[in-house]
Amino acid sequence: MIFGLPFDGWAWKLERSYNHNVFSPAQGPAQGQNISMEGLIEYRNIKKFIVDNNNNATNVLIDHKYPIAYTHCDNTWIAYESEESITAKIAKVKINLAMLGYFVSNIAAHDDHDSLSKAASREWRKSYGYYWW
Repeated sequence: MIFGLPFDGWAWKLERSYNHNVFSPAQGPAQGQNISMEGLIEYRNIKKFIVDNNNNATNVLIDHKYPIAYTHCDNTWIAYESEESITAKIAKVKINLAMLGYFVSNIAAHDDHDSLSKAASREWRKSYGYYWW
């Protein structure tokens, strides 16, 4: 089995800005700069959203109950993979010996530092010491 990791996230418009946990009610996809009509947002634009809203945004690098990262500002809520959530997921799936590796989707959405790829590679090599390619 191969494990998949997305390099983009999904933006939602919350019903109430104060109710912003995982599975909080939403009205549908959020609208905004660099967010598609369906709510898709690339990782590099998620990082930009966090920086642009630095004084108002809350960023959760990993929700330990549901191992995802999310950020929110006002009524916009974005779920995504962070370095921390990717590291946690790869550590977890390595326990299952049926996992042969991982792949990423939408590599074009990556940031300028390849931070998600590097985090995934570091965690995978901790036990195995090599790459699969």
